[in-house]
Amino acid sequence: MDLLNDQLLRSKQVAEILSIQSTALEQDRASATPRYPFIRLGPKTVRYSLRTLERVIAASTVGEVSA
Repeated sequence: MDLLNDQLLRSKQVAEILSIQSTALEQDRASATPRYPFIRLGPKTVRYSLRTLERVIAASTVGEVSA
């Protein structure tokens, strides 16, 4: 993964993209196997890779997506 060329998103941004509450992301991070992989930059600072998030969404998509 080339993080230097990847956009890193804050929890609030990811929550908006996924149409979920930020608290749902907090709960996900606390689980043993988080659904949304994250990067911990400090004790209270986390970021999400846009590329990884796109892959998680694609893997969760059911059925065909037409162009």
